[in-house]
Parts: sequence; C-alpha cells; structure tokens
Amino acid sequence: MAEFSVPDRSSPAEGFTLYKWLGGVVLLVALLGLLGNLLVLWLLGFLIRRNPVSVYVLNLAAAEALFLCGHSVLCLGDLLDYFERSPAWMGVNDITEMAYSAALSLRAATCAELCLSALCPRGYRRRRPQHTSTVVCGGLWVLACLLLGGHFLFCLSDQDSHFCNPIIIGQMVHFFLFTALLFLASLAIVLKVQCSGRRRRRPPRLYRLALIMALVFLLFGLAPDIEHFLETFGIDVLVPLWLPTLLANLNCSANPVLYFALNRRRRRGRRGREPLRRVLQRALTDEQDLEGDERDASHTTTWETSF
Repeated sequence: MAEFSVPDRSSPAEGFTLYKWLGGVVLLVALLGLLGNLLVLWLLGFLIRRNPVSVYVLNLAAAEALFLCGHSVLCLGDLLDYFERSPAWMGVNDITEMAYSAALSLRAATCAELCLSALCPRGYRRRRPQHTSTVVCGGLWVLACLLLGGHFLFCLSDQDSHFCNPIIIGQMVHFFLFTALLFLASLAIVLKVQCSGRRRRRPPRLYRLALIMALVFLLFGLAPDIEHFLETFGIDVLVPLWLPTLLANLNCSANPVLYFALNRRRRRGRRGREPLRRVLQRALTDEQDLEGDERDASHTTTWETSF
C-alpha cells in the first residue's frame, strides 16, 4: 500500500516555502473532498431511500471520507511538524491506506453491479438476492482490514517476518484484480450501449456515472499504488513526492462532484433550486424507477432551497 504524505522539505528557504504551499493545496483538496463525501453520507444515510446501487455508493463515500479525513490529519501534522513518524502517525497512515484500498474495491464492485444490470437487466433483477449489496460491501471491508492487519503485523511490527512478502503479493493481487474488474466492467458497459439500439441517444444515467468513475480512477487513482509497487521492487520514480498524493485526493474528492454536477436540472419559471437530495437520488436511480417514484409523489413535491 502507498504511504501518503506531503512533500519532503528539501532546502531551508525555497524548498520549505514550496513545501508549505504544496502541502496547503493538498490539505485544501482533502478538506473539500471530505465535506462532499460527508454530504453524500448524510443524504444517503438519513434522507434517501436506499437501493442496491446507493448501498455501494454509501460505502464508497464512507471509505473516501475516511481516507480524506486521515490524510488531512497526516498533512496537517506534517505541516506543523507535530507527530511525524510517531506511532500515532503510523497508525493514522495505516488506516488511510486501508480506506484507499477499500475505496478501490467498492468502486470496482459498483461498476460490476451496473455491468451485470446492463447485460441482463430483467434476469439479474429477478435472480439477484435481496441483500447482495450489503454482503458484498461487508466482505470488501473485511478484506481491506485483513490486508491492513497483515501488513501491520508482518511488515511493520516484525521486519524479518517470512510472511511480509506474501502480504505484499496479496496487496498487489488485490490492486490488479479490482483494477481489472473496474475496467472490464466499464468496457462491457460501453460495448452494451454501443451495440444496443440506443447509439443515437445518450446512454442511461447510471452507465454514464460508472464510465466517468472509471475514467476518474484511471486519471487520478492509479498513481499512488503504482508508485508504491515500483518502489517496492527498488525502481525509483522520477516524479515529485506530492504529485501521487494530490492525485489520490482528487480521485477521492471527485465522486460527490459527479453526483451533483452531472445530474442537476435547471428549472425555468420556478423559484429556488432543486434540492440536493433529489439530485443525488436521480444520479443513483434508474430512469424508469425514478419516473415512477416522481409520478407517485408529484402532488407533494416542491422545489426548495433545502437539502
């Protein structure tokens, strides 16, 4: 797993000033992303009726919020030179790594769920067990915790342990397996949409969301783990230390922006804005199901400036 930190202080004057600025940018991105994920957690936890997709998104927002919260603490501690490389610093860093690993798994599981519903929508909905999303998310959290526990026991606490190499291999298998699942599921969705009779229409909303999530991970999320694995094999990476960390923060901060920015509707002739609760519900609900819910609740729905 990658070690998330802010840039090293290379020189007393210019290097330290640059370090402060870059650390501040990384911290700002982390805090903004944390606020966005906490908003998603609040809406999905208390205001929106959950469906199979929203269960995955709820757990993904929790993992990304945990990562961004832990990394904000690390970044702030490094900037203030408060507890760097202390046991508390290492503990927070391990939790941050676990959250990032869980976020990758949950993102891949979300795209796989949408892929299965795209390939065989009727059969999959009929044969799908009721609590599949909850069980899968729980299993992915357990897997991330097991990888974290193994890394802490055999690679950090006992440097000479013979089990450290298998743990590192397990982390690599986990990373490449779920990365492959993410992109294969996204590719299947693209092929399904292109081969269907809707080529001249926009693809369904949930499929667009899955494709953009995969693209965001490709652009921002791969860097930290790839850098870590290359360094594990003694390969020096000629990139600034702060760059993979900043990209990881952008990766975990992008999803709330996607949920709200891509699904907001402009209402002409009406006062107020569409509630964020309705925007998020539309982002995570199939068009046909959402139209039915809107027809049933049309007599009680009002456009407000609240959530």
